[in-house]
Amino acid sequence: MSPPSDNHDFSAVPVLTASEIGEFEFCRQAWHLSRQGAIRSVAGRRRLISGAASHWSIGRKTDRLQMLERVRRSVLVVVVVAIVLLVIYAAGVLGVIRP
Repeated sequence: MSPPSDNHDFSAVPVLTASEIGEFEFCRQAWHLSRQGAIRSVAGRRRLISGAASHWSIGRKTDRLQMLERVRRSVLVVVVVAIVLLVIYAAGVLGVIRP
């Protein structure tokens, strides 16, 4: 069996995007009509634009939440390290830890 060659024409191979897979799962008929080149109505285009804007907004909120979670974890680590250092310092000042 010979190895596959690197000169394949991939432009003829249909490619599915994550968005198309989501569209297929949500409404198989809409996905099929879209793949067939069916024209959307004006109301359908408006809903599509509105939905895309909503998804963008949700994505931005998710990004902010993930960033805030990273900040929260960082602050927690700093606080824990500060507490540990204070306990060590206090133990040293009170003579509990002796060299």
